[in-house]
Order: sequence, then structure tokens, then C-alpha cells
Amino acid sequence: MRSRTLWIRLSVLLLMASTLLVAPPPTSSDAAIPNPTVLFTRGMGGYDCIRGAKLVPARDGTLIALGSAKYRNSTGECPDLTHTDIVMRRRSQNGTWGPLVKIRSNPKGDGRMLSATPVVDQRTGNIMLFVRDGSDTDFDESVSYVLSSDDNGATWPETARYAWVTRPGPSHGIQLEHGPHAGRLVVAMWLDTTPQKTQLIYSDDGGVSWTRGATSTGEWSGEPSIFERNDGAIYVMARNQGAEDLGDTKTFGISADGGETFTGPFQVVDNLVAPKVYGTVLRLRSTLDGDRYNRVLFSSPVEYRERAGSNTKDRHRMVIRSSYTEGRTWQGVNAPDSQTIHTGPASYSSMAELPDGRIALAFEAGNEGQVSHHEVRFTTFTEADLGLPDSYSGGTGTPDTSGLGNTARIRGTTHGGDGRFDGGVTLDGVDDHVQVPFAESLAVDDADFTAMAWVKYTATTGNHPIFWAYGVGDVHSQMWLRAEPGSNRIRGRVQSGANGGSVMSSRAYNDGRWHHVAFQRQGSTLRLFVDGALTGTATGPTSTVSPGRPFQMAVGQRIDGAQHFAGSLDEVRLYQGALTEAEIGRIHATNAVNVPGALLRLPFHPNFKTTDDASVNDNDGFVRQAVSGPGKFGNAMTFDGVEDRVHIPYSNATNLGSSQFTVATWFKYSGGTARQTLLWGYGVNEASSQLWVRADPANNTITASARTPDGVVRVDTGNAYADNAWHFLALRRTASQLILSVDGADVDTAPAPTGSLTAGYPDGVRGIHLGEKLDGTDTFTGGLDELHVYTRALSVAELDAMRTNNTTPTNGLALHLPLNDTTDPTP
Repeated sequence: MRSRTLWIRLSVLLLMASTLLVAPPPTSSDAAIPNPTVLFTRGMGGYDCIRGAKLVPARDGTLIALGSAKYRNSTGECPDLTHTDIVMRRRSQNGTWGPLVKIRSNPKGDGRMLSATPVVDQRTGNIMLFVRDGSDTDFDESVSYVLSSDDNGATWPETARYAWVTRPGPSHGIQLEHGPHAGRLVVAMWLDTTPQKTQLIYSDDGGVSWTRGATSTGEWSGEPSIFERNDGAIYVMARNQGAEDLGDTKTFGISADGGETFTGPFQVVDNLVAPKVYGTVLRLRSTLDGDRYNRVLFSSPVEYRERAGSNTKDRHRMVIRSSYTEGRTWQGVNAPDSQTIHTGPASYSSMAELPDGRIALAFEAGNEGQVSHHEVRFTTFTEADLGLPDSYSGGTGTPDTSGLGNTARIRGTTHGGDGRFDGGVTLDGVDDHVQVPFAESLAVDDADFTAMAWVKYTATTGNHPIFWAYGVGDVHSQMWLRAEPGSNRIRGRVQSGANGGSVMSSRAYNDGRWHHVAFQRQGSTLRLFVDGALTGTATGPTSTVSPGRPFQMAVGQRIDGAQHFAGSLDEVRLYQGALTEAEIGRIHATNAVNVPGALLRLPFHPNFKTTDDASVNDNDGFVRQAVSGPGKFGNAMTFDGVEDRVHIPYSNATNLGSSQFTVATWFKYSGGTARQTLLWGYGVNEASSQLWVRADPANNTITASARTPDGVVRVDTGNAYADNAWHFLALRRTASQLILSVDGADVDTAPAPTGSLTAGYPDGVRGIHLGEKLDGTDTFTGGLDELHVYTRALSVAELDAMRTNNTTPTNGLALHLPLNDTTDPTP
């Protein structure tokens, strides 16, 4: 979880309301909330009970727990209208709770001071606490006090008072982070009228002055709790005291102008079952902060039943539920990512996010037979403890190179290494698949899209999903691409609710060779392309295919696990928008990666550390065990001669083809008897087009080779340069010559080979390895630094400048690996 940074002023598309449910996604099987400890208990500080705890994270990491401390009245219990003081305990950053401290004494010893509402100004660290002293019936005697702390809750002097009859508490205030009112403090109060009403107050000067704003109409709306939506609007959830004892007991309202007015009357929150009680909401994740999805938590009891040994009904079973739609819909009580905290009696609650990302929860509870507010308990937990929306853990990570960072998980198999371009995965048709994470960026909704993959398979029966997203079933929104060899076709389908459409090819392409399949929607038109050519069109719905949240997405499997792909897949991609036939053809022909609009690209590279490509082409190298060490310029990559390597994936940028080129790098090694590869690309056997540079110290030479379908040309240095000193090597193909130079001097030339270095690969072309041959042999022991690859022959002057000043001309630059350092893989 990322901390939400103030003053972000971004806009996002409003999430569409969920209209149809899909099968719930799996969640963490070992989700568990740590056992709560007692925070406030009866007799503490001499009080008969302490209720309504509120958690307030101070800016220095201190956690403050506020409570309403009460004495019994003649009924023998601790009702609302009895002597109430405001008390607190403070938890240090090391997790130790301090003693009970009284903040505010009730001046008249009655029930006028029921609760308090805190709000924190994150810019200054000041904490403001609204406390009311007044009668519900005698408004002239009602006063709201503002207590302020500028020392993280150590002291609380009174700084203001207002003649307001609104009740503070038991909620929290918020500070707006988005939109035109970013920085504004907003506090939700309520009026105990019939029906009860919510009133928002706000401050634009850090709490120096406050203005009364929106007042609710419509349904009952007492004891409100608020959060800010990504669009900058304020979502208010309130208690519906006019409802039945158990059912739709929550109402909501929206303020789109920073708390000044509500957009309409309060309405009942559908399908959020709870007894009549305060429940708290907490923003946990936001796409505006770089999270993959939005998530808001809601804590509340969910049962209203008789206490054990009593005929008296009470609230039971504290549960945390979630909304992934900014409060438009809420997960059910028994959803996989809803978590029961306590099965016994439970009542009011409060949540806060801690600096380490954990969620803190304080809630009223009792053991079976006790009242639901017997004491206040406290616990902390992670989102994984609570339950993830997509079971995004386990398996082997495979990077998403679209730039959106939706790293997928390979389950049941590993990177096959035999893909159409480098990596690839081979799936067994039983349970192997690739799980794509739940992410808002992958929801195509009602927009145009293009999904594609390279496929290779031989199955003659069954249905073999290539890509499946969002839902499954006859009436659920979904989008998928599937090979159906039993029907001699490949089929793509979109479905919005009960309305759907399919497009299909005229054959199954199950010949055991690689084929590129692309499926797209453009308005109401569906198209299917195979190997760059249009093979089918059809009509489909234009409405959303992804209304529900959270959703699932899988490669090689139907999302319910009922069907699996048997064969190999590579370069699975999803684009926003309908790509042109020319763009699809270019991706098919050259594996182009610079086509705009990519939402997902899974080339199935190994999830190793990476070393950055400093060119604009973003072809980062994947580092297997090689480590950084002193280089010619800064750091370099050092190889141990066992299995260290750097793998540069194949792409259209690194496809030197038939063009002129330059490959230049610094190298240092001490020799030996075995041949040692500096660089090897594209192919590995004698029949394959390829390019390589290899040291042969036993024969006192370094050889460079360029092989095309027209033949092979080699050039040699006549010196192994095995002196453990840095040397600069450059290999160039001009219009007429292949030139090998070392340390600025041309050491060998030959007629340039004609034809393409990447031609003739129907079963897959490889990328480039540094430090070993593509088959893992001829490993290198030494250092490499500053690899440059160009799609033109650099001049002698440009090479001299590169050698002496480490300059990098940008014209024609296909790849630049400084090899200075590495970045850890995505877990």
C-alpha cells in the first residue's frame, strides 16, 4: 500500500457500476487476522466502561486511540446519556501503548459529551478534535469545542468553540487530496433530528476557521463516516436508524464540491447487510497512487441476534468488507476477501492505516453472553491477511513490459525458452496457466480493444483458451480468445450481460507451427486476424465487457479453470483501441513493441534482475547471476564463466536484419583455454542466421561472425587481448564490408554478407546473450561494459569519441546497456 500523497491532481474515468456478478475470485487460503488485544477495558481509569474508540495516526508515527469514558447510571449499564469524559491512549512507533489519559472532562457530569471527531492536517501535523457539550433538546446550551494538538497528541488545548447543535463522532475527518479543493479539511457531523441528518463542515486554512456546508436530505443519515473518491468527490456512509434492526441499515450521499453541498438526497446502500450501528470506512488503495486497483474497507458487525444466556438481542460478528468501485458496490459478508474479525458480540469500530502499510482496527466487543461494547479490542493486519482480490501470490513472476507493471504469475509450468521470440510458455492442457493480476488498467469496459498472442499447438479436440478476461457463463460479461480444434476454428468472443457476439477463423491452425492470432473490437465490429491477415468479421455488443470488480484474467485457461490450453504461447498482448491492419501486420512481422496503446505485454521473459537500456527502446537486459563490478566507465557486468549471462530480448529495435549495423562494447578477461562468448544473437546452429563475437584465447584470437541465408562471413583479430585490461571492440557492417576493430584500429575486414541476420526462423528467433552462447555453452569469464548496438555503421570519428569520451550518438541507436547496475525482479 502506498501512502496517498497530498496535492495529486489527476483525473480518472469513473468506474462503471457493477451490473452482473461473476464467480468470485480465489483469495489467499491462509488469510488470518492476528488475535486482538484489549485496548480499553472496564475499570480502567476508574471508569465503568470506555466506548467508541477512534484511531488517529499522528504524522510522527504515533497512533492515538480516543474513547468515550463513562460511568454507570441507575440501569447498571453505560448508556449514551450518562457522565462521559474523552480519554486517550497513545501507541509509540515500537508498538507499546501508554497509559490512559483524560483529554476533556464533562463539565456537568451528564450525557452531553457523547463522542469526538478527529481530523489531521498532513501539511502541518496538527490534530483537531471536535467535542460537543450540549443538550439534544436545549439547543441554546449546545457548544462544539475544537481541541488541537501540535505535539502528536501529547497535549490538547482548546482553540475554538462554535454554537452548533451538530453531534461530532464517532467518525473521522479527512483531508482532500484531489481536485480543486485539495488540502481542504472535511469533518462529518450529524443532527439527531427525525430523520437524522448529516452535516459536513470544512476548513481551507488548516483548521483556523470552519464553515458549515452540506446538510443531507432523504433517508436517515446519522453517525456518518467518509472517504474521498478518486474523482475528488466525498462519499458519506451513514447509519439508517429508520431501518429494520438487520438489513439495509446504511445510507450514502455524495458531495462533489468539497463538502459544500450534496449532489442529491441520501439513498440506501444496497446489499450491505448490517444491524443499526456505526461502521467506519477507510481508503486502502487508489490507482491515483500507483496501486493496481481501488479498494475501500468497511468494518461493521453483520448479525443481530440474542446474546448467549439472554433474551436480549445484540450486535454480533465483526466483519471487514471491501468496495473496489469507489463505494458503488460492496462485497458480501461471505465473499472470499471479506474477513471475520470476531464472531461474538461486537459494535462500534475504527480503522486507520499505519506508516508501515498495516491496517489498525479498534472495535467494541465482548465474549459470548457479554454486551457488544464490553471492552475495546485492537489488532493490526496486512491486506494479505485480510484477503487479496485475486490471490496474486505464488507461482513464478513473468514481467509485463507494457510499462503498466502488471507482472503475471506462471502457475504449474516455467518459462519454456522455446517461444516465437525468446521466452514463451509451454502449457500441459491440464492445470498450467498464467494468472494476470486484477488491475483497473486492464478493464477495457465499453472501449475498443485488440488482444493477441502467438500460438503453437497440435490438439485436435477440445476447447483451448488462449486469453480469457472478466467473466464466464451465459449471462456474464466477458472477453476471450480460444482455439477450438474440434470445430476447426479459432474464435474470439465479447459478451455484455446476455448480449454477445463471436468472430471465428475458417481453420484451427493446429499444425504445430507458430501462428499470430489477433482479436479486436471496433465499435460493433469484431475482427480476427491470423498471421497478419484478416480472417473473419462479425457483429458484437458495444457496451461494457468488464462491469464487475474485482475481475479475473488468465492466459491459457478459462478463468473458472474448466478449460486449459495445451501447447505453447508467446507475446500475449492487450491494447486499448482497435489497431490498424498495418499495425497488426508489423507486430506479426517484426514483433514491434512501439505500437501505442499497450495495456499488457507478456513476452514471458525470465523474471531475473534487469539492467537498464538507456536508449529510447526500453530493451532492458535480464541478468542471470552476473554481478556489478568496477568497469571502464563506472560499473560493469562481471561474469564467472559458469552460467552468468545477460539476456536482451528480441524486438523490432534489436532486429538488425539486412541493415548496416554497429555493435560496440568494452571487454576485459584473463584468457584460458576455452572459447568464451562476448555476444551471441538470433540463432545458434550452423543452419541459422546469427551474429556473434567470441574470444578464443587458445588460438590467440577473437572472432566475429555474421551468418545469413546467403552465407557466413567471419573476421578475426589475430590477438586474444587476454591481458586483464579493458579493450574497446567494434563490429560494423557497411554497404560493402564487415569490419572488426579493437581499441580504435581496424584489425580485419571482409566483404559484407548479404541477406538478413534474422531470416528463416519459422519456429522462433532468439534475442541476444552477453557472456554465453544461446545454447548456454562457451561461457565468458571477465567483464563487459557499455554495450552499444546501432542500425547503421558508425563513422571512425564517432567510434573514437565513444572510445575516448564514452559518448553515445542517438541516430540509429537500437540498444545501449551501460551495465552499471541491476534492478531486482518483481516478486
